[in-house]
Amino acid sequence: MNREKGFTLIELLGVIALLALLSLLVSVPVTKHMQEANQKACEGQLNNIVLAAKQWGEDHKLDLPEEIGTQLVLSLAELKREGYIEEEFKNPITKNNFSDELQVIVTKEGKRYWSYDVVASNSVRADQISKIDLFHGLNGDNQPFSGDYHYIGMNPHNVLHFSEACFSIVNIAKNGSLKLVYEGPVSTNGSCEHVRSSSSGKLEVSQPWNASNVNDWKNPNTTIRKTLENLQDKPDLLHIRTSDLEKLEDATFYVGAAGTGPNGSLLNDIQTEQSNSYIGKVGTLNVTDYVKVCASTQGGAQNISVAFSGGYCPGSYLQKDYSYWFMNAHPNSEVWLFSSAAQSKIDLKYPNTALYIRPVVYLKANTYLTGTGTDEDPFRVANENICQKK
Repeated sequence: MNREKGFTLIELLGVIALLALLSLLVSVPVTKHMQEANQKACEGQLNNIVLAAKQWGEDHKLDLPEEIGTQLVLSLAELKREGYIEEEFKNPITKNNFSDELQVIVTKEGKRYWSYDVVASNSVRADQISKIDLFHGLNGDNQPFSGDYHYIGMNPHNVLHFSEACFSIVNIAKNGSLKLVYEGPVSTNGSCEHVRSSSSGKLEVSQPWNASNVNDWKNPNTTIRKTLENLQDKPDLLHIRTSDLEKLEDATFYVGAAGTGPNGSLLNDIQTEQSNSYIGKVGTLNVTDYVKVCASTQGGAQNISVAFSGGYCPGSYLQKDYSYWFMNAHPNSEVWLFSSAAQSKIDLKYPNTALYIRPVVYLKANTYLTGTGTDEDPFRVANENICQKK
């Protein structure tokens, strides 16, 4: 009598291991898809609250803000009490009802236009964040993206968790937008405690300039420009969700041609920040950022040329243990400005050297933030703070 041959123990264990591996491979994208779906569903619920607030605005036109830039605050509780919301809106992520303390900020933006933003009750507009740790001085002309207030020191309250990345806020621009320098992805526990690391935020560019050692920002073949355009097309490389790009400005990044010493063009460039500009959503740190932070830390405008030529930034959060290229060129087209990690200063470097860049973006001024800006409690975009698991 023939007996059918069954699986051996080893074969069964192999099948189980294979099934476990397949389950793991499938569960990761499924989990990510569910998280994205919940995020969109949460944002959809916030949009329903906005629609209710807009209906309130239609019925109370005489109560809406009259002067451009002025605001009115509506709470979720008020909208419920007056009958504009008749059901409990549930957060698909936390599975709890939205708090009645949730606010809708109504802002007069134009002659017949009001914006409506749903924010947590403790939020503030980006252009109105606390000026603690900020230095006001060495500001440029009234160009929209010229730096006005700069964060200084080693540990200022300037940490921002935006999208899926951590940033340091470098300055508040003339137009109220925040200049952010990339510090890396959020850690696995969702914190930004690594932003003070001496190695955070670097992005390597192996051949910074083109074959002729020219960094012409109008030349599409310039390697560093192509890198920036690639980051804009693929924001996930900076751990920024594509849906979050709308919160960023199409900014004018200062390029300039900074010269050294008291008779050079550096002081003029710092004050004007408008020559040879590059426009895009992603740029790099420029020499004026570095010098303003250094000079303001060390005593103000009189130290600009000194900060340029000798170790004046070891106490700054912009100082890292690696060297990185700035956006600016020296008037001599064969050498380029960079931050020398070893000497803690700005220096010149031939372009055939492989170095890093510090990617920079501008967060729109009308974005609402929560948090205090510390490593443990970073600023966050207010509606992201609502649509996240506590």
